[in-house]
Amino acid sequence: MERDYDDWLMIAATGGIDWENNPPPEELRSEELCIADVQDATPEHLGKMPEPLRTEAVCRAAVFIDDAALESFTPAPLREKVRAWKDSITPEEWLDELTYWYNPNHYLKLPQKLLTPDFLREMVARNKDTISLVPEELVTEELRALAKTGGDRFEQFIKRLKDGAGAPQPLSASGTAMVMENAMRPKSGNDDD
Repeated sequence: MERDYDDWLMIAATGGIDWENNPPPEELRSEELCIADVQDATPEHLGKMPEPLRTEAVCRAAVFIDDAALESFTPAPLREKVRAWKDSITPEEWLDELTYWYNPNHYLKLPQKLLTPDFLREMVARNKDTISLVPEELVTEELRALAKTGGDRFEQFIKRLKDGAGAPQPLSASGTAMVMENAMRPKSGNDDD
């Protein structure tokens, strides 16, 4: 059975694409597919995909998850733009992302600049699941206690909506969200899409 785009997007978002042994056909490769792959498989997949697919958006998605993808896998002409974008994310934007969108089943590594006691305390207070992002040597008894009593992301999300603040926008869409959005797109009836 030949896989269509929806199949490849699901593979990218759930387990990642095997770029070396079983890549998607060239006509089905897209920026969306590559972003889903680095978001929900691992940012290291950026280094496995063909370089022409490593667009600024794909590199941003990988570097958002792990700064190491910048020097290791981002093409040199894009590094400064991607670095500037990542550095422009404010601590408050990070807190919003981690409060409402962080899923502990993820490869996210916090940027070094966020590993301060104040930021980590606020992060865990807002979303107790984020304790998993704290490097072991920075986990304190206070953070452990907050992880037991801290905020729940779903409760925080509902509270935000009830307060009239509206739905927060993620800084980087997940592959799972891309699969859902793709499934909701109207199909033209043409199998070549």
